[in-house]
Amino acid sequence: RLQMVTITGFTKANLEEDFYIVGAIVVGLEGGIPLVKEGNLWSLPGGGSRKGEYPEVTLLHRIDSKLGVVVKYPEKIVFRKKISKDRYDYIVFEAEYFEGEIKAEVNDDLFRIKLFSLDKIRKMLEGWEILPDHTEALRKYINDEEEAFGKVARDIFHKDIFK
Repeated sequence: RLQMVTITGFTKANLEEDFYIVGAIVVGLEGGIPLVKEGNLWSLPGGGSRKGEYPEVTLLHRIDSKLGVVVKYPEKIVFRKKISKDRYDYIVFEAEYFEGEIKAEVNDDLFRIKLFSLDKIRKMLEGWEILPDHTEALRKYINDEEEAFGKVARDIFHKDIFK
């Protein structure tokens, strides 16, 4: 699937030497955030980069191939972790859904896609149902979202009281 994107910036990367694993917290899909299950644990959709490829570009084609949907060019890094001193980084982006239909919720022994609410994801994090690095990324995302929501709520509350 070809797609036209306006690129506003790339993540700093040494494309000749670095290898990246990217993941996405895809927002804007009706029904929740998609996770994939390959084996016993759930994970964020994504995958590895090709040599010379920017992480954002990797994310665009990995989400399309894994989920069957197109996301807008990802501009927000939610989480970044050096996995190995000289090996690769794991980068998680927030990616906004743009178009397409998510592959039917595949349900077989090898591969599964399912949409989850944030409440359900919180419970899964407590039950260790999600891969460890993906757990870290999701916890950070949820904490950041709750802090942002709390700030907005406080701002609204203060505006209403101090009119």
